[in-house]
Amino acid sequence: MAFEDMHQEQRLLLEQQMQRPQLGSPSELREAMNSICRQCEMEEIDEAEAIDLYDGTMDAGVFYQIAHEYFSTLCRTLTMAV
Repeated sequence: MAFEDMHQEQRLLLEQQMQRPQLGSPSELREAMNSICRQCEMEEIDEAEAIDLYDGTMDAGVFYQIAHEYFSTLCRTLTMAV
């Protein structure tokens, strides 16, 4: 593969990454998580909890995994309390 082809491929990959939604801060993570909380009529997470959950810029796949773990843990806790 020629250098120009590699450069073109890298540019295309970068453009694809820029088109994917990403959460770039704890406050963006908090807003995304609280959107789910509001839809489920649950207590929203606070800023401190969002800071604890945030581990750097994340794409939709990483957010999905964090949200899945977070809400699964809540469900297990609530099920055990009943």
